[in-house]
Amino acid sequence: MGWENWEFCSVSVTTLKRLTIFLDDFDENPMSVSFDIPNLEYLEYSDNIAREYPKVNFSSLVEAHIGLRLSEDQSADADFSEEDGYFSEEYEEEKEMVGNATNFLLGLCNVQILYLSAKTLEVCTFCCEATPVFNNLIQLTIESNDESGWDSLPALLPNCPNLETLIFKGLVHKSTDGCGNMCLCKPLKNPSCLSSSAVKVLKIILSVDIDDEGMEMEQIMHFLEKMPRIEQLVVYFNISYDPSVFDLSKKLQSIPRIASPKCNFQVISPNLSLSSTLPSTLSKKWSAPPNEEYSWFLKALT
Repeated sequence: MGWENWEFCSVSVTTLKRLTIFLDDFDENPMSVSFDIPNLEYLEYSDNIAREYPKVNFSSLVEAHIGLRLSEDQSADADFSEEDGYFSEEYEEEKEMVGNATNFLLGLCNVQILYLSAKTLEVCTFCCEATPVFNNLIQLTIESNDESGWDSLPALLPNCPNLETLIFKGLVHKSTDGCGNMCLCKPLKNPSCLSSSAVKVLKIILSVDIDDEGMEMEQIMHFLEKMPRIEQLVVYFNISYDPSVFDLSKKLQSIPRIASPKCNFQVISPNLSLSSTLPSTLSKKWSAPPNEEYSWFLKALT
């Protein structure tokens, strides 16, 4: 379902199981959007954030793909707030809200599988009064690009106490003061939010070339050094380019220390798979990985 220039929308269907809503080319914020769909199991929702969400009932939701975004005016206000330095090292300063999607995000708290676009991370940063607790969430996918920061992740990850699988579609992101101990952009002195993470499986989808400055490799090392429960790391190059696979595998083998006592890793491309248990000997598989084994990757690209 799509809409254009609707000021008010209310979806209330007790029997609905799947719902897809999208709007890509309109820059206004809807006045009001409500959902009362108690038996909904699957949601795809892409739109500018509404000015209010009076009712959000997704009590049976299993999987959600969220593409909320700020309007141009809200993005400008957020950029100004960010440049004004609203983040303190201890996260004690209150950030300036440019909208309010709190009720909508709270309505997702029962979800088990969650996909957040890069723009949605901005919404979580600038339009959420408090980060919801996702007690049922077991798989989280984060989309990254160089226009959006990770400011919301240090608060989000600790609020996913049962998260088992964390997937990143890219690691390049906008460097801000707020992403802090989640990454190496501007690390803070307080303990890393990664050290308390329950994540056991970390999956990362990269483009054919790791960036020239080595940021992506450093970020992967940062994850391994800080996340004590990681049992499996999978890095997938989405284009066949064997030199990058070999190069990353060698670098992973040379990491001096990792937080987890034992971590299996795989570096794979469409026609090559290298695997190892840190710090044991590297093994090779020259055949293409079975599609069913990497269905998570194929699904993440859709």
